[in-house]
Amino acid sequence: MRFLLLSPLPPARDGIADYTARLAAAYQVAGHAVAVVTAVRQVDPAWTPVLGALSWSPLRLLRVLQAIRRWAPDAVQVQHGIATYGARLLPLWILVLATRLVGIPVVITHHEVTRDVDRLGLAGRLYYRVVSTRADVVHVHTEQAKDVLIEQLGISPWRVLVSPHPVYELPSSDVTGPELLARHDLCGRRVLLQFGFVHIEKGLRELVDGLARLASRDPAVRERVRLVVAGDVRPRSAAFARFEAADRAYLEDVRRRAADGGVAGLIVFTGHVPDGEVAGWFAAADVVVLPYTHSEQSGVANLAIAAGVPVLASRTGGLGTLFAGALPTFAALDPESIADALAGYLERASAMPDLTEHYGDLTRAASPAGLARSICQRLGRPDPLDEAA
Repeated sequence: MRFLLLSPLPPARDGIADYTARLAAAYQVAGHAVAVVTAVRQVDPAWTPVLGALSWSPLRLLRVLQAIRRWAPDAVQVQHGIATYGARLLPLWILVLATRLVGIPVVITHHEVTRDVDRLGLAGRLYYRVVSTRADVVHVHTEQAKDVLIEQLGISPWRVLVSPHPVYELPSSDVTGPELLARHDLCGRRVLLQFGFVHIEKGLRELVDGLARLASRDPAVRERVRLVVAGDVRPRSAAFARFEAADRAYLEDVRRRAADGGVAGLIVFTGHVPDGEVAGWFAAADVVVLPYTHSEQSGVANLAIAAGVPVLASRTGGLGTLFAGALPTFAALDPESIADALAGYLERASAMPDLTEHYGDLTRAASPAGLARSICQRLGRPDPLDEAA
């Protein structure tokens, strides 16, 4: 099958760009042809073929549409999140509509439907209903997102495809876990890792309050434990600058709370993490902490699965499906509950369950080849793996 992906690509600092790069590579391994129309004009030159970029220029959009028709895709798959496109949302949907008018089926992967609907209220519900009804297949990663589409937005169940966020191999590392531990004076301590862009919904404030409560209960924690916040606020376009400002204000509030709670010295803020350090940080971590207050799915959780690292997560959204029953979870997100969960982990860290089988099952269930096969089935198109068999 020939997939045209509409999405940002690296070096864009966006989780959807990374997702698309890895998804495209996996599709190709599974025997599918892939081309891309990017959200921005500058992309990694290794990407071929790139058929064009979204633009406000009608002439440039026409040229992109002509390139699409020449390449003759079997389906267009839109990797969609409102904040990812910003001011380019209108050109995006104009191009999607044009592809449908020339007879190309459209698959939309919604990455943040539940969060966007919660944040934007009625406007978000109307927006998602309009764009989702223009798709032949609407792909989401969790049953929670499916429920929002069907029950709140009135999308027909036959349009909706649930396939979990894939688990990919970690990028190659320029630095080892022990090297990072030494660089940040973490040797001999339990490392709690919160990784990725800093967002209000990721529960960093709640985690810091819980860590302060635990340190007040057990002063030995001050020597035994460090929390590493590996990431920074995501830069956003001018159209969504208020979301970036809100996240930066949130991060400053977290720093103040850490100082007021007497745990500033227990927290390492790394700022932006280069690709070459990602695997190193997961190798350095004893546990990845995901006390998310709201979550549809988590790329960070999948990085932890790929690295084989234990996870201590809340039960919100898809996190409960991934980890509840296999690993301890946060019972709630008040300071006492978080302190209890952290203390429980520290007490039984040496007796954590073997995660190999569970993580292997999650990885197989979220295979990109399986997603492509499901899309092929929905669209009535042949799948290369089925044909080879």
